[in-house]
Amino acid sequence: MECLFSTERRRWLNRDPLGEASGLNVYAYVDNNPIDNIDPVGTNLIAVTASSAVGGAGHEGVIIGTPGNYTYYSYGPGLTVQNLSNATNEQSAIAAANVIRAQQGLNAYDRSFVADTTSQQDAQAAAAANAWKGSIYDPATNNCVEMVQDAFSSAGVPTAPAVIPNDWQDQNSTDPAVGARAPTGRPTSSNPPVNVPPPSNNSKSGCH
Repeated sequence: MECLFSTERRRWLNRDPLGEASGLNVYAYVDNNPIDNIDPVGTNLIAVTASSAVGGAGHEGVIIGTPGNYTYYSYGPGLTVQNLSNATNEQSAIAAANVIRAQQGLNAYDRSFVADTTSQQDAQAAAAANAWKGSIYDPATNNCVEMVQDAFSSAGVPTAPAVIPNDWQDQNSTDPAVGARAPTGRPTSSNPPVNVPPPSNNSKSGCH
């Protein structure tokens, strides 16, 4: 992503491809700090899991964007959308999302899967996530991990399907810690997409 700076206007000339979904200032880039912050390949999709939520089933959320312009999405029931304007890297974005979780009295995110993406992919992911506003929540078929998978799929990033957040992280990341990464925006080769059987009636799913 090429960003041009105007010394006369004292701002970047490029609008953020995510538009207002990335924050009120659509001309911000790397938190207006290109010396310390970079956006080498565009933007990121960060799937975050609170592994101890919902009795160990977990809760899944997604953070979309670039330093200074991350947006956090969490579903179930209802869609939470919050700009993380003070987050300057992936770690601080996850920390900011955990502040929101703490304010809600919910378990912290302790696992993540990161896909490096383009600005266009992130715009597609954000549109998919925002489309969940007003949708009817169902813990087995229309839950938090379904929203995150929808965001990844809409961005063209294939992942192994699952209905339980911890299972989704297990199948798409080789590292149980925060920050597991797929540099090409694809699942790691040791965890290719696999078919997952549908949940039984007594299976538990996440979300909160």
